[in-house]
Amino acid sequence: MEVGQVLHMNKGDGKISYARNSTVQRKTLSITAPIIEKAVLQLLGSNNIMGMESMGIADLGCSSGPNTLLLMSQIMDVIHAKRSKVTELRVSLNDLYSNDFNTIFMSLPSFYNKRETNQHVMNPFISAVPGSFYGPLFPRKSMHFIHSSFSLHWLSQVPHGLNNKRNIYISKSSRQCVLDSYSMQFQKDFYAFLSSRAQEIVDGGRMVLSFLGRPSSNPTADEGTFYLFELLAHALMAMVSEGLIEEEKVNSFNLPYYTSCEEELNLVFQKEGSFIKDQLEAFQIDWDTGCADYLDHNNMPNATFDDDRTITSSGQRVANNIRVVVESMLESHFGKEIMDVVFQKYAKLVSKYLSKDLHKTLMKMKAEKILLLLVCVSFWIFGVTAGPQTCPADLESDCNDSGEWKGEFFPEIPKIKYEGPSSKNPLSYKWYNAEEEILGKKMKDWMRFSVAFWHTFRGSGADPFGAPTKNWPWEDGTNSVAMAKRRMKANFEFINKLGVDRWCFHDRDIAPDGKTLEETNKNLDEVVALAKDLQGAKIRPLWGTAQLFMHPRYMHGGATSSELGVYAYAAAQVKKAIEVTHYLGGENYVFWGGREGYQSLLNTDMGRELDHLARFLEAAVAYKKKIGFNGTLLIEPKPQEPTKHQYDWDAATTANFLRKYGLLGEFKLNIECNHATLSGHSCHHELETARLNGLLGNIDANTGDPQIGWDTDEFLTDIAEATRVMLTVVKNGGLAPGGFNFDAKLRRESTDVEDLFIAHISGMDTLARGLRNVAKLIEDGSLAELVRKRYESFDTEVGAQIEAGKGDFEYLEKKAMEWGEPKVPSAKQELAERLFQFAL
Repeated sequence: MEVGQVLHMNKGDGKISYARNSTVQRKTLSITAPIIEKAVLQLLGSNNIMGMESMGIADLGCSSGPNTLLLMSQIMDVIHAKRSKVTELRVSLNDLYSNDFNTIFMSLPSFYNKRETNQHVMNPFISAVPGSFYGPLFPRKSMHFIHSSFSLHWLSQVPHGLNNKRNIYISKSSRQCVLDSYSMQFQKDFYAFLSSRAQEIVDGGRMVLSFLGRPSSNPTADEGTFYLFELLAHALMAMVSEGLIEEEKVNSFNLPYYTSCEEELNLVFQKEGSFIKDQLEAFQIDWDTGCADYLDHNNMPNATFDDDRTITSSGQRVANNIRVVVESMLESHFGKEIMDVVFQKYAKLVSKYLSKDLHKTLMKMKAEKILLLLVCVSFWIFGVTAGPQTCPADLESDCNDSGEWKGEFFPEIPKIKYEGPSSKNPLSYKWYNAEEEILGKKMKDWMRFSVAFWHTFRGSGADPFGAPTKNWPWEDGTNSVAMAKRRMKANFEFINKLGVDRWCFHDRDIAPDGKTLEETNKNLDEVVALAKDLQGAKIRPLWGTAQLFMHPRYMHGGATSSELGVYAYAAAQVKKAIEVTHYLGGENYVFWGGREGYQSLLNTDMGRELDHLARFLEAAVAYKKKIGFNGTLLIEPKPQEPTKHQYDWDAATTANFLRKYGLLGEFKLNIECNHATLSGHSCHHELETARLNGLLGNIDANTGDPQIGWDTDEFLTDIAEATRVMLTVVKNGGLAPGGFNFDAKLRRESTDVEDLFIAHISGMDTLARGLRNVAKLIEDGSLAELVRKRYESFDTEVGAQIEAGKGDFEYLEKKAMEWGEPKVPSAKQELAERLFQFAL
């Protein structure tokens, strides 16, 4: 169904026309009138607009009939009362192409005459602008006030691939994938609506929107948001049972309609970023606005309903209200000839629904209401705008029988391939050729690349000074288990297209917290089971870890907390994280102690905290062995942030800690390059320190910015730095069972999903080029020879005795007297740097 060509309200002025059955919409306009007046007054008083003479107004989804010109009349009254300098109103009435614009224009003469009778001499310039409001409609910066009433609950299209048998909209029997599809389509449409209006409205302009919504985040929790369409589906199925239409006809029809909740609106406003939300209110209005009038007219405030005249009348009015807005779509799909019969059945079902409980009928007729969401927003040019994604998720994919979302998350991204140094394709590898052998190993075995789930799929672009900027199309704004599963599917599609076979995770990044530890573990188990299935035989975690730093319970740390209960909770969380890492076939397990440190020594017993940390790690070793987990336990040093001082400050500090507590044989180090620079070292220094202590187990491949003093987690793109890193890796014989994990995130301003691929490709190519450079250095041998020559004096008998521990002071004193003043040669640092550069 082409919504733009089919959807329109019933035309004309007949008994079943929109003009005669739109009292609900008229009631909406009366509710919003004070808010519209307030917004117009604010607009007229704005410094940006004060003194303007020409004002642009747009009414989006204007329809036709007596309600259409009410907005215009109201705004003209406000301008007149304000004695504004506005002398020219440019009014644009918008609706879809099939709207009854002729009826509107036929009513204009009487409208003008009425305004002149009231001595309002300012007649507006009125034009029709047909088209979808989910795209551009007006010239840039041409509108001062935009209004839409009772329209934005209509979607640009029916969500693709719905498997919603015997229903025409969301119902209590609809599967989760149907709910997800509708929600995603609404968010996509509303984002497009806001983005288009941001181009058209002037700085300081106002927008008032009102449309149907729901009070709960669960689309099926509130019967009032869908029961009328469920009854319409029942009427259609009754036609099926009578052989008047085919069941497949019903199964293939769904309404392009969605009642959103406040959370969804806020999410899209936040993601789009152009508008400041001044006011968001919810009102309840009757589907049958004639019900109260009927009861009052017949003096029935305490009616007992001895007859069903009131119910039947109300049922018919509600059926007519629905008919005039959906008949065009039903007629297009089922044919015109059955419409009267369908809505006769429908009216009876509505009446029956209202009479289910005769003792509550009066209250039902007064309280069976729909929720109206009213939003007043203002536009300012300093708002952050996030454009639509260049590679959206595949919204056209079907729901499968399990109710889970199915389809590509990166439909426009091909599998990344090696194309060689001459390639100009940003979605290809220039230097990383996984199967190519260098220095006796395949590149993939030197690198063992891994994707970090948290930065890639939980990174929002937020920073201490700004809201999230990432608008990943698969996100629905929740942290539910269902959303966690969707992210996991996106993760493995990403991994497969990138051509790597390892990933890393924090427990709380892949699954949400529950109300209890038991519920949290259950959530984790459910997501991990899916991850296990998606991994197959090839992919596995490079490492897993527990997130012991974000939750408020860990504000004093986990293993070093001053509270015993927190220490126990942290132990339970690490126990579970080790279990799931083992279950997934993980090769390592990491401890990063972001909160394991202190802010002040005045209130800290550092010795006791260090002892507690050691006992915690000892317990982890014992449990690892108990469950048969053969992976390596890794500690990730970092000097500070978020704590003032972290106990595993750098590689040397951590090595000393492990040595003191007898843990040297049980742990290795995960060196992060950005952490190295925060501790005042180079990444090369930290890697060499770890290697020389036999502790180099893994590398978190990232870098910081020398102008910024915090952990920026940027992708490593410095060829020279990557070459130094790979010098150590080659000296170490590789990193297995460790590897390179991209603990790196997109910049805040990078908001396209293809940026995720480009960033990883760049990081992988950089390290691959570093490996190739090391191979050049080794083949050339000049740098190694320079180093050898620098120390060649120790390649003598005396030097050998010193290195064997046999050079005592008396012996060396005798040699010093024998040799006299030593000659000290040049260290040739500049030559070393030159030889290094030759390989780059």
